[in-house]
Parts: sequence; structure tokens; C-alpha cells
Amino acid sequence: MGSMFPLGPNLNSKGGNMAGQVGEVAPEFKLPAADGDISLSDYKGKKIVVLSFHVFDFTAG
Repeated sequence: MGSMFPLGPNLNSKGGNMAGQVGEVAPEFKLPAADGDISLSDYKGKKIVVLSFHVFDFTAG
């Protein structure tokens, strides 16, 4: 997992950098979806996956 255009801070709660690097494998995760849980491994070897997080969307922050 990585980004060609990192925007904003990529810090964890302890202040450490969590930014991925180009070519780095993203950690496995599972999230709820309308039709059941979805995990990163569901797409391994099948598709290109783009992870995009918008921390302050729809907030006053």
C-alpha cells in the first residue's frame, strides 16, 4: 500500500508515522458492508485495490 501523493499527516495515536510505501503490502482488515463483511483478502490476486480514507469529511474539523 502506498500513495504517490500523500496528503496531510499520517500519524497514529502515539504520533508515529503510519504512511505506507509504494509496493508495501497492506495489512489484512475486515469491515462491515451492507451485504456482509468484506476483507482485503477477498480481492487478493483478483483486482487492484485502492484504499482512500477521508478523516475529516463531513465534519467541522
